[in-house]
Amino acid sequence: MSCSHTKDCQLYPQFAADPSLKLWQQHYCESNFEACARYQIALSGKQIPLTLLPNGKLLQRYRKRDEMNAAALFNAIQKDRIHVVKSLLNGKLTKTVLQMADGTTPLMAAAERGNRDIVQLLLEAGCSPAHKNQAGEQAIDIARRKGHVDCVEAISPFMKQHITAALERESASKSEAGMMAEVLSFLRRLGPAR
Repeated sequence: MSCSHTKDCQLYPQFAADPSLKLWQQHYCESNFEACARYQIALSGKQIPLTLLPNGKLLQRYRKRDEMNAAALFNAIQKDRIHVVKSLLNGKLTKTVLQMADGTTPLMAAAERGNRDIVQLLLEAGCSPAHKNQAGEQAIDIARRKGHVDCVEAISPFMKQHITAALERESASKSEAGMMAEVLSFLRRLGPAR
C-alpha cells in the first residue's frame, strides 16, 4: 500500500530533478508512509513546511537558481499553472534538458497530467518529444497510456518533424562522410611526393 497524499505532496515537484526523491519514494511513499513526517502533519490538517523532509528534518542547504526554477517548472506543470510555465520558459531556465531522477522531462509530466495547453507550450518552446525516461517511454507513449488523446494529437506533428530532421541529419552526415572518403581517395592517388 502506498501513501494517499502522494499526488499532492510538494516534495515531488520541489525535488523533481534530485536523485534523492526516488529514495524517499521507495522508503516512505511506497512502503513506510506512516513514518513520514509530512504524512503525519497532513493528517492533522496543518500546513506542511516546504522544507520539511520525510524524516522530519528541515532542509538547510542552499539550492541553485537552476534547481529552484526546474522545481518550480515541474510544480507548475503538476498544478496546471500555464502562466507560471510561460514565465519560466521565458528566460528563467538555462538548462536545455531538464529531467527528474527517473528521466521524466517537463513534456512527459505535462503529457501525464493531460494538459494539452502546457504540452503545446513546451513543444513550441523547443522541448524535444524524442527524450525517453528510464522506462523507455517518450511523452507520446505516456499520453497514449494515460488516454490523453488531445495530448497525443499535439505531440504527433512534433514527433514527425523530429524524425524527419533526424533522418535529414543522418543523410547529410552520410553524404559528408562519402565526400570525405572521395577526397581522401583522391589525395592517396596523388601521393605525398607529387
